[in-house]
Amino acid sequence: MYCSLHNHTMYSNLKLLDSINRIPEMVNKAIEYGFNGLAITDHEILSGHVEALDYGDKIREKNPNFKIILGNEIYLIKEEEYKKPNTRFWHFLLIAKDLVGYMQIRKLSSLAWDRMYVSKGQKRTPTFYEDFEKVIGEDKGHIIMSTACLGSYLNDCFIRQDIEGIQFYINWMGKIAGKENIFLEIQDSDTIEQQNYNKFVLKLSKRLNIKVIVTQDAHYLNKEDLLIEKTFLNSKQEKDREVESFYQYTYMKPESEIKRILNYLPEEDVQQAIDNTQIIYQMVQPFELRKDTIIPQRKLPAFQLKHSLKEWYEQEKNIKSFAESSWDQDRFLLYLIEQGIEAKKFKVTKLEADRIDIELGVLKYITERVHQPMSAYLNLVQEIINLMWEVSFIGVSRGSAMSFLINYLIGIVQVNPIPYDVPYWRFMNTASVPTLTPEEIKAGKK
Repeated sequence: MYCSLHNHTMYSNLKLLDSINRIPEMVNKAIEYGFNGLAITDHEILSGHVEALDYGDKIREKNPNFKIILGNEIYLIKEEEYKKPNTRFWHFLLIAKDLVGYMQIRKLSSLAWDRMYVSKGQKRTPTFYEDFEKVIGEDKGHIIMSTACLGSYLNDCFIRQDIEGIQFYINWMGKIAGKENIFLEIQDSDTIEQQNYNKFVLKLSKRLNIKVIVTQDAHYLNKEDLLIEKTFLNSKQEKDREVESFYQYTYMKPESEIKRILNYLPEEDVQQAIDNTQIIYQMVQPFELRKDTIIPQRKLPAFQLKHSLKEWYEQEKNIKSFAESSWDQDRFLLYLIEQGIEAKKFKVTKLEADRIDIELGVLKYITERVHQPMSAYLNLVQEIINLMWEVSFIGVSRGSAMSFLINYLIGIVQVNPIPYDVPYWRFMNTASVPTLTPEEIKAGKK
């Protein structure tokens, strides 16, 4: 049984052009090949993890034992190497065993992105060795570490025959993660460089009694997709990246193909490296990242509705609903609208009343689905804008907020969208039910 522990998805492309894998397709392929788990380990990107968990839910009924595993491939350097001209950013793999480990990985990632800079046309997001002591401290044992690919510091030490460097690297891993949580990594390629490195790793494993895993470092799905991967990687490059030598084997493969490619290694060692992926499979415990949407709510001052829109209550059901809402945030928003109408000497005809009603209908629709008052969002933004006006001018900004007449009336924007025929739905809409018309929203349909 095999668990695929090193895989990249299109989310890596948020940092650099890297992969054409989509999460659902990868999971389906892993299941097709008989794997019992798949790790998402993008290049210093955690953005795909919620989608991976969501898709894991979809396949769980038919594949109850399949695990979605969450990790990160970081760029590990010493702090003194930060921003030096010739710094090399060594690849290193982290896998969360549980929620504590995941939160540690997330904090490490935040530190890396806080110090992001651009060098040689690439975003550099280094993680320092020193970060691990700060983030993990004494709360160790929640992260699995693996030595990653040919872009690792271990491979560099092997090439330079740096014994002291190897000792430092392995000792540091054991100190931070615990020896039971560190693994040496070989990959299923038969290039000369990979062959030499894999043989070295197997010898090192036996000498130090550290387990070896075999990974695929998957960047695309099928062997036939190499040309697509190459075209994608070079789509924004002035000079073509060399693809074949590194990416030739970075696709997903069944166990039988892994063994065929690694036939230059002892068969029992390859099988053991496959079997060792099950150790990590067993170590990783299910945990939940996803939470309900939280709409922050400002502390409301004392207020009293004047019901200045009362003449529209019978025709415009959503205006009436907000006036009678059990949510004080809803009633306060209507109060702000009343204040804006009065302050701007704004005339409300049937056209404006309809628009206000439709926009309130959108807010009501969202409120019913998230079980929190969406009006609170506009109330909070209005307070922030007012605070900004007290200390500075507010400049022009991009965005669709002016599409809501409500935003104009309560002072979030200074432009009335109606004279310019700007539709409300550019700002907020019921996209989950695209067939709803404004009339249906007004009628309160769901």
